[in-house]
Amino acid sequence: SMRGADEEGQVANFVETEQILFPHGRQGFASFVQIRGSIPLLWRSPTNFKYKPKVEIDVNADHQVQVLRRHLSALEETYGKGGLVFVNLIDKKDDQGRLGRY
Repeated sequence: SMRGADEEGQVANFVETEQILFPHGRQGFASFVQIRGSIPLLWRSPTNFKYKPKVEIDVNADHQVQVLRRHLSALEETYGKGGLVFVNLIDKKDDQGRLGRY
């Protein structure tokens, strides 16, 4: 199944959530946008009936860097350069742990 990113740097499972806060008794508002998606590398995990399917990673490092750069450029274009924070939520062990070390 499609996981990770495609050649253009667009990731699978991409979701954007925005919270808009209106402080009680004050004028104005505040907004917080959170995005999440698959790790922006070329990888996939074939569909099967196992809980933790095997992860297949493209081993061409130059190719991976190009895809990651495309992904980051698109994020900066959409959200600006100054406000991006990355959090690694990948399982650090088993087969998916290789993605976190890549």
